[in-house]
Amino acid sequence: MVFKLQLRHRAIGITAIALASALLILAILIVPIVSGIVSTSAEIRDLRAQLLVKKQATKEIRVALEQFRAAKAEVQTLETVFLKPGEELRLITSLEGVADATAVSQRIELAPGTVPGKDYKILPVTITLRGNALSVLRYLSLLPTLPLAVTVNSTSMGSDGSGAVTATLHANAYLR
Repeated sequence: MVFKLQLRHRAIGITAIALASALLILAILIVPIVSGIVSTSAEIRDLRAQLLVKKQATKEIRVALEQFRAAKAEVQTLETVFLKPGEELRLITSLEGVADATAVSQRIELAPGTVPGKDYKILPVTITLRGNALSVLRYLSLLPTLPLAVTVNSTSMGSDGSGAVTATLHANAYLR
């Protein structure tokens, strides 16, 4: 019986040692693994938050890029309405086209030199028209359709006794 008791104590001792060894192995292996999993999980959460911020920034950049492209297209369109230095003939040709379309005679005088503006130069133009009243009015109505920026500052009209109307326009064309 004593022998059995000793065997039993030995078995309990061996079991306790095995259990302690298993716990020690668990502590040595599993605790660092769990700790690594927890830290990796926190890193993944942080990276996810950073990616969400970057995703929002990317959306904002895309919107800004689309706005830039639209503005760039508008600027290119607007650039075509300005004369470039030396393109005064383009203005004269456009005005002659309107005169031909409305059957009026015209005389165009370009002022020598230009007046500086903010981002452009102003080219003063005097246009003298002669024709019947309807043709002169049609000419005036077609000026806004020119592919150039031309503003009329003042207009004076008169008639001679023969039914012909003479109109003088003081206008500006714009150079860039």
